[in-house]
Amino acid sequence: MLDVKRAYRIARSHIYMIPGIGKAVGADTREKELIRDIEVKHRGKVVKVVRPEKWLEVVHHVLRGLPCEVRKAVEWHYFEGDSAVKISYKSYVGVRTLYDWFDDFVRDVAVVAVAEKLIR
Repeated sequence: MLDVKRAYRIARSHIYMIPGIGKAVGADTREKELIRDIEVKHRGKVVKVVRPEKWLEVVHHVLRGLPCEVRKAVEWHYFEGDSAVKISYKSYVGVRTLYDWFDDFVRDVAVVAVAEKLIR
């Protein structure tokens, strides 16, 4: 399975965020080159991630399409780094359900990324 979660976190932190401050900024050329070199493992093969800026658009597009409760859980898990157990306490949703939501989110991002030709 594509490690889209890891690629997204790396791309987001390098392209849009100033470490420790959390403010959105444009990336310089060096940062963009670093992101272009992100590699995602898929069934033992290395898959190049192209146009990482577009990945962020894909992720946010998929997020906007999620129901409110699912979107909150996904944001807590991937953006704030909360564990599924902690999110379960916050939202009163079972851990197994949360993992299903996370898997569906990653799958949807991967499907849209393939459609946008972001994975080669």
